[in-house]
Amino acid sequence: MNLSNAKKLLFWITAALLLIGYSASQWFYFEGRSAQYAKIVDVPSIQSLALLLLIAFIVLALIPEKQEVAQ
Repeated sequence: MNLSNAKKLLFWITAALLLIGYSASQWFYFEGRSAQYAKIVDVPSIQSLALLLLIAFIVLALIPEKQEVAQ
């Protein structure tokens, strides 16, 4: 797996997690249970996942991609 594919994979994983989280928040909101949803997502494991994703994006952004020389 090259760096470009790793960046794309991380992007799509993050996009899927955001889509799932947003959908769930809307579901709870329209069910009138938004406070319950806030308690569910405000846990150390979710916070750690967010921090891990942030660090991964920063690290991948700082790694330069190899430029291929066309012949």
